Amino acid sequence: GTMWYLKPGILATIFASFILSGLLFGCEKAPQPKSENTKSATEEQNQAATPSKATADVACQLTMGWEPWEPYHYQDQEMKVKGLDIELMEMLSKETNCDISYLKGDWKELLQAVKKGEVDFLTGASITEKRKAYANFSVGYRTESFRLYIRSGELEKYNGYSIKALIDDGFRLGITMDYVYNDEVNSLLDDPANSDKIKAVSTGLINYSRLLDGEIDGFLEDPVVGRSSIRRQGLENEIDLHPFVMNTGDVHFMFSKASVNEEIIERFNRALATIKTDGRHQRLMDKYTN
Repeated sequence: GTMWYLKPGILATIFASFILSGLLFGCEKAPQPKSENTKSATEEQNQAATPSKATADVACQLTMGWEPWEPYHYQDQEMKVKGLDIELMEMLSKETNCDISYLKGDWKELLQAVKKGEVDFLTGASITEKRKAYANFSVGYRTESFRLYIRSGELEKYNGYSIKALIDDGFRLGITMDYVYNDEVNSLLDDPANSDKIKAVSTGLINYSRLLDGEIDGFLEDPVVGRSSIRRQGLENEIDLHPFVMNTGDVHFMFSKASVNEEIIERFNRALATIKTDGRHQRLMDKYTN
């Protein structure tokens, strides 16, 4: 038979080419390890199309707006934010896997920030049609009421009066701007005849000094806040509670439609249900309200 003879140099070249083509082929066809974090292009497109702070079970970053309103939220001597709602957020942060930072402002400013998506959510918010245009709400997490605070020694002067009767009689009432009160107060606010009798301030803390300076005759305040503020300022002998009680119902977390998707709100609702069931929620309420 015929014998084929290849020079050593040619044989080495063919062998090298064979090895190289095998390596290239292997690079193209080698299976990629399946990672839990690997997303398809379709998944990434879908996520990009949805304005979202997070997807299910993924960590999220949220900014909570707060105003000085002790004991719900306030700053201690080291300027650290503390209070009932802050402790509540520490619980919910772990349950929801959301990291929460805090931004201080007055209530009117914070509502505008939520509207624009500059702040993700507020606590202690009542639901109104106006707010529903730019915000979504969690389930209720506590019940709110307001009490009327007057100067000490003037209880008999105003005892037994409704808010409307007081205003009609010339009583000057202090309220906080953009707070939600009841229908009676809302209708009094809407009447131009009362513009010189109902005086709104940007933060409720101003009303204590306005009352003692004689600029108003009384103001509406959450009784938990009122008790805390009066004690802290040493005004127990200066300010009294009127018997009038105004119940305004449940308050909620108010989430910006511009920056928070509904999956996050569902996480908070589930987390609230968990801490209510296991008793942590009630223990926290008792700590601050008893």
